[in-house]
Amino acid sequence: VKATAPFSPQASTLRRARVEWALCPPMGLPPSTICKPGGEGGLFLPLLPNEVEDLWPVWLRGFLYLVALLYLFCGISVIADIFMEAIDMMTSTEREVTSKDDVDEAGQPVKRKVRVWNDTVANRTLMALGSSAPEIMLNVVEVVGHNYFAGDLGPSTIVGSAAFNFLIIIAVCIAAVPAPESRRIRSFATFVVTVIWSLFAYFWMYFVLSIWTPDVVTLAEAVITFTCLPVLVYMGYHADIGTFGMNGETERMLEEADEEGGAAPAAAEEGGAAEGGLRS
Repeated sequence: VKATAPFSPQASTLRRARVEWALCPPMGLPPSTICKPGGEGGLFLPLLPNEVEDLWPVWLRGFLYLVALLYLFCGISVIADIFMEAIDMMTSTEREVTSKDDVDEAGQPVKRKVRVWNDTVANRTLMALGSSAPEIMLNVVEVVGHNYFAGDLGPSTIVGSAAFNFLIIIAVCIAAVPAPESRRIRSFATFVVTVIWSLFAYFWMYFVLSIWTPDVVTLAEAVITFTCLPVLVYMGYHADIGTFGMNGETERMLEEADEEGGAAPAAAEEGGAAEGGLRS
């Protein structure tokens, strides 16, 4: 005789819920179990097993986790400040060059100091790396920790930060200019190259994740995406030095403003930030 377990309405409801979840999962993410008994836990927290910390009051665990989170934020802030100071020191390095065309009153060639780093190249490499280093490291740690499967946090930080830079930062830079004053784009060709590549990046990500290989990033796609960076830097540099043209009109306007009002308005980099000031 085969023994059967007594009927349980709770067990029947649970089995029905599991079947419904498997056949038609609801919208959104499933409830997180990272801090629940039997959960996998985080990378650093909880320090003790979940079964032990689950006996503590919820407010106590929340307070301790908040303190730990604020401590990590302070550490990231200190490291980011040091990193940005090092980048600023590198990009402000100057070297002395001798101009053969210009001579002084004594007939000697004029010596001038020029920056080693081109502003456009520095903005697209060192400055971009410095400002985006925390979110990049967060994404790398999460992806590696999940055996190269995307987690709930990593991709969202990249997309959210890019959208914030593309929308909010540009709007703030424009709104920060006082009403009587104005700012002009120093290199319009560089601005055009930046806009084209920014829009291309969004369309490329959509093509990779939704059309080419849905929900999967292959090695070929990663290599192509990474190769776009040196191409962007190369095109931005040549746009900045005038290879593509479109900079002559801006220079003429700055010269006219310099003649009329004394000091010319600060030239704006791409993103609307004034040169020497905000950088997007």
